[in-house]
Amino acid sequence: MFLSNCILSLFTQFSGYHETPVPYPPAQSYPLNFTITNLKFIQDLTKPDSQKYNYVEATIITLMDNLFKSSEVSNSYQGCRIVRFGSQQDGNDTTVNALCDFKSESSETAINKVKVYEVFKNATQNLKNLGPYNLDKDSLYVKDYTERDSSLPIPTTTTTSPPIAISPSDMVFDLNFTITNRNYSPGMLDDTNSPLYKEIQANVTAMLAALYKNSTVGNNYKYCIVTGLKLGSVKVSCNCFFKPTDEIKTLDSDIIRDTFAKGTNNTDLLGGMYNLQRDSLGVKDTTVVIVPPQPKEEFPFWAIIIIVLGIMFILFLIFLLCFLLAMVRQRRRKDSYQVMQAPHGLYFPHLR
Repeated sequence: MFLSNCILSLFTQFSGYHETPVPYPPAQSYPLNFTITNLKFIQDLTKPDSQKYNYVEATIITLMDNLFKSSEVSNSYQGCRIVRFGSQQDGNDTTVNALCDFKSESSETAINKVKVYEVFKNATQNLKNLGPYNLDKDSLYVKDYTERDSSLPIPTTTTTSPPIAISPSDMVFDLNFTITNRNYSPGMLDDTNSPLYKEIQANVTAMLAALYKNSTVGNNYKYCIVTGLKLGSVKVSCNCFFKPTDEIKTLDSDIIRDTFAKGTNNTDLLGGMYNLQRDSLGVKDTTVVIVPPQPKEEFPFWAIIIIVLGIMFILFLIFLLCFLLAMVRQRRRKDSYQVMQAPHGLYFPHLR
């Protein structure tokens, strides 16, 4: 055996033959998002240094490790990490945004988002519970993949409806960025009422709200509105409204840009779901245009009373006129038919 190994070594050295290892497909990260219905969202879950955050994070990571390590993808699983926790259903539910890494031993055993979804679904009893946590069965997304019933409404993170009134002191910024891990065919985002458009719009709105509310300008933040989605991959245009506070009276585009970059890991990942093109971020100030409400021309109450009385008076005059005409007509009929007593019998004047 030793002699054969030496001969093989000498042959390799002098012949220049080297065995080239077959490269395996690189490891991939899959955004995995789901909602816990029996974990009430609190502000401590937005603070990675809080005791509550660390406890929930460690519990969920342990549960997910056990889930994938005991599944058919255990050899490919490398680990999960929590990106953020969010609020849904007015804080009664907690959304979990995680990133899970998988490697493939060969091209035949390559992991994809459908496989990760099925493994998580089966290991949680058809998306019923993850350990002590109850799950919303329609909330699981792996990248952009889900198996929801198409007849059900699309679940979205809770968003705050923009207030109707806009104050003259509001600071408004045009925000533009590009999502790179969503590719759609031409025409798919043309219909602003389509389920796909509304889903992306709701997700981006909720993610921007979470980003700015949990930042240093959280007290200034009012809301963001997605004003447009265009292909390439997906170009997002937004208007974000901020109000002055006693602590921060004015904001500029640099602060809004830096806050967005910090909340997306240097413009890399939004909400643990959307990969961003780093050089696509654009923020600029815009002017708040307030259209004054048109005063309503209300009819004076006294005028209404006079009109009603006038109508009643006219009706009374018409009734009185009809009554008088009836009386006159009856009087004439009575005068035209008389019977008089004459010495020689009855006399009918109307027959003369």
